[in-house]
Amino acid sequence: MKKSFHILLACLFTLFLYNCSDDNPSGGEGDEGKLPIPSGTTKTASINLTRTYQEMEGFGASDCWAPNFVGKYWTSAQKEKIARLLFSQEIKNGQPEGIGLSMWRFNLGGGSSEQGDNSNINNKVRRAECFLSENGNYTWTKHAGQQYFIEKAKEYGCEKYVMFNNSPPVFYNYNGKGYSERGEYSNLKEEHYDDFATYMVTVAEWFKTNKNIEFDFISPVNEPQYDWGPGNDDGQEGSGWQNSEISKLARSLNNALEKTSLNTKYYWRKQATGLIYAKKITQTTGKTGVMSLRISSEPGRKTTLETFRE
Repeated sequence: MKKSFHILLACLFTLFLYNCSDDNPSGGEGDEGKLPIPSGTTKTASINLTRTYQEMEGFGASDCWAPNFVGKYWTSAQKEKIARLLFSQEIKNGQPEGIGLSMWRFNLGGGSSEQGDNSNINNKVRRAECFLSENGNYTWTKHAGQQYFIEKAKEYGCEKYVMFNNSPPVFYNYNGKGYSERGEYSNLKEEHYDDFATYMVTVAEWFKTNKNIEFDFISPVNEPQYDWGPGNDDGQEGSGWQNSEISKLARSLNNALEKTSLNTKYYWRKQATGLIYAKKITQTTGKTGVMSLRISSEPGRKTTLETFRE
């Protein structure tokens, strides 16, 4: 993704990259297109650079879902333009070359792409590959388009990287699919928590060794508040998770990371209705990271950090 056309394309592409929810922040259908203040009104905003309210980890986007296809099938010239618009921080002739993303999220798929139509995910774009096969072999040419963009992110100076999952590998799941049929409970079989953790860490080690890219965070749970099964916007990979299940996975992932030289931390994004915010997990091991929580107040879900840590 020259001038205003390219900036517009970058913005649209970035919005497409995000793994978005269907939440409507505008407050209702009647609010769409309305300006918050009358047209022509002048407002003055003052910024106090000495007063800090929060520290942001980065300005980022996700490669889920289009970039795997763009990076794999588009021409080199087309891909390079898009990469420049996403990652460049250069200013030329008074105009930015790109939006200068400083953080990039890599979708580690569950293998629904390999299942094809048997995945029951009608939208082919929302299927994802898996490096690991059920026989235990790894195929590192998978996620080719995504690998292109994460390499470009590094080339342009992107500072931080997050590996995230919508689903464990399908052969670790109860229904053998990338989507769950267990409602708000995890699709991951009880006996495969350690296997799933080992898989994520193995991929992280491969990227560090072969691409010189070290993931700053692994985020194994993504948007568990939605039903991603067939018939829901054609579905996609995804699963519900209970806090007790996330707690078990946290321990498995921590143990797997402790066996490596990686500086990677794990990042939990428990998202549903209710409270928000980031907290530190206070465990005795050194691999723990930031937990970003939206704790649900729905019946049957735990509502505090303390119960999460049981």
